[in-house]
Amino acid sequence: LDVLYNNNPTGIVSVSNNARLITANRFAMASCGTEEPNGECNDCSVNPANEPCLNCCDTVTITSTDATFLASGRSFFAASYTKYNDSLTLNGRMVYKHEAGDYCLYFASNNQWVINNCPQLGSTSYYLRTDATIKQCVHAEGLLWVYSRIEEPTMRAECTIMCSENPPAAPSGGSSDWDGTTNTAGTIITYSCDSSSAIKKATCDPTSASWIPAVIPADLCGSETTTTGETPVSMTTTTMKPPMTTTIPVTPTATTTMGETPVPMTTTTFETTTTASTSVMPTTTPMTMSPTTTFFKECGMKNKVPFLKNLKKIMRVATAESCQKMCQNYEGCQYFKWKTNRSLRKRTCWLMAVGYKTGRGFTSGPVNC
Repeated sequence: LDVLYNNNPTGIVSVSNNARLITANRFAMASCGTEEPNGECNDCSVNPANEPCLNCCDTVTITSTDATFLASGRSFFAASYTKYNDSLTLNGRMVYKHEAGDYCLYFASNNQWVINNCPQLGSTSYYLRTDATIKQCVHAEGLLWVYSRIEEPTMRAECTIMCSENPPAAPSGGSSDWDGTTNTAGTIITYSCDSSSAIKKATCDPTSASWIPAVIPADLCGSETTTTGETPVSMTTTTMKPPMTTTIPVTPTATTTMGETPVPMTTTTFETTTTASTSVMPTTTPMTMSPTTTFFKECGMKNKVPFLKNLKKIMRVATAESCQKMCQNYEGCQYFKWKTNRSLRKRTCWLMAVGYKTGRGFTSGPVNC
């Protein structure tokens, strides 16, 4: 496109127009004030339901309905845990203590929630643990728990705080994924639009027992094309009758060549009839954008061949989705690779990025400089 940044085009004809998007969204970006690697605006006054902004319950209860687990010695750890006053947080998450023993529930450096001896706070050893996660709260939905290397899908951490009211209503042209009943603290509701990619989230906040934000913006899914309350525009319709033809003889003037026959001039007269005025509401004409010229610059690197290099290898990652989320939150990660296995401890996640290695005679580079 003809809008350049560092002498590079900011879009592709008929595909993208980043300069226009940045201009259109400049106020939203300015109000956010952050530059998150995953593209989210984590200004908590703007998006209070984003993961880094969530408040967590001070007390949680580990529950299970699995008969095998409940008959094992590890069932002792299915109990209530309260915020640990000796160490309030670890790795950016709250620390909890068992109601009847010196055991702590905390977020370890390997991105797993772990129950272990409190004197060993920070260790990745465990009596119970979750799969790797980026969730802010241990009572978040979707965590898979493990004991003695056995997956226990019915186990979860629960919070007893409830929001007294239902979540905010969806705006016009949009809908939410609320199931119609869940009002538990930590619940996150996503609002989406029928005709655009705009989304907004609301969460049941445990500190206030209310939904935040309390109202979803009415213009989330766009505004109406007509404005109510405006004065109608008066349109006058004119009906044209068939033309009446009159032939007017022309007398030669001083500029007429002698001997030539005068040419009759025909004039046409139209009669008009004006009908009553009709009120028409104002309409909006869509604005079209003309294509612009593409700027091209060759920027290949000689004797180089691209390949995917490994940035980090992480074991015991339960799902491909968990692996993808780790990539989103790891600086420099562009791709992820996940391998499944019947054994959870052998499920592996690789965080990857494009690198270049020597290749004689090759020239390589990105599609746009």
